[in-house]
Amino acid sequence: MAALVDRHYLSRFASETVGFVLHRQGVEADADGNVVTTQLVDEADSSVVFTRPADRLALGQYGVLLTGEDTQNEGLFTLSFAYTVDAVPDRYADYLEVGPPAPAYDALSVGYRAAVAAVWVRFADLFDSPLGGPHLATYAQSHFGRNRMAQLLRVAIGRMNTIAQPRTTYTLDGDFPFASWGALLEQALYVEVLKHLMRSYVEQPDVALAASVSRLDRQSYMQRWQTMVEMESRDLDHQLDSFRMENLGLGAVRVLVSGGAYGRYGPVFLGGAGQAAARGYFPVRVIGW
Repeated sequence: MAALVDRHYLSRFASETVGFVLHRQGVEADADGNVVTTQLVDEADSSVVFTRPADRLALGQYGVLLTGEDTQNEGLFTLSFAYTVDAVPDRYADYLEVGPPAPAYDALSVGYRAAVAAVWVRFADLFDSPLGGPHLATYAQSHFGRNRMAQLLRVAIGRMNTIAQPRTTYTLDGDFPFASWGALLEQALYVEVLKHLMRSYVEQPDVALAASVSRLDRQSYMQRWQTMVEMESRDLDHQLDSFRMENLGLGAVRVLVSGGAYGRYGPVFLGGAGQAAARGYFPVRVIGW
């Protein structure tokens, strides 16, 4: 079923290059003659949006530029690549979702988009929405999606910057150490999205049945999500502790050898390295042995 596959997301009218990397026995290699044909199909009615050749971007890497004209309609699409390898026909397909315009999401760098995508996956298998996700996604007046998550990402970074000392100054417009702290960024965004879901469920009505229309009572959703927030916040707090320690330069233990000892390396009753460092070196002189 096409609705159940993982999809690459593009906002409406977005322009982006989408492609794939061809491997032969685990090594990147070109297709025969570097001829790769792409076709974009609208899954709603199986209509062909376009058919055109792909560009060779690097060794074994091919892609096609999707323009605003290609992504002007929201929906689910299949982008296929046809080529031959050693004269044997082959094909690869990528599944796309074109959603509402998302300027906040489109403005993010590749690293921040990857963080949004990683957090989105955590909500993708919820069964309340026809395509997976929280129940909010089914309402026409709802704006829950990657654009909203991109807006919440700014809140998450603000919390990381100001929750404790030392104050940091990371922004969506600057560089972020994704390699070192990408997991922390994702967890911070995840908690902010959970809190957003709690806010969204605050005003759900109590009435479940009416004279003509019945409505499911979803007010308890807030309490359920609150349980998730409390659980995930504990993990986030531990990660933030490590983050603060490194920014304070406390990631490695240092001992002042001469001139005294400080902190945990002060004098202790039971002796050891701490006591010796604090009192200096006093050799024992034995008399009359």
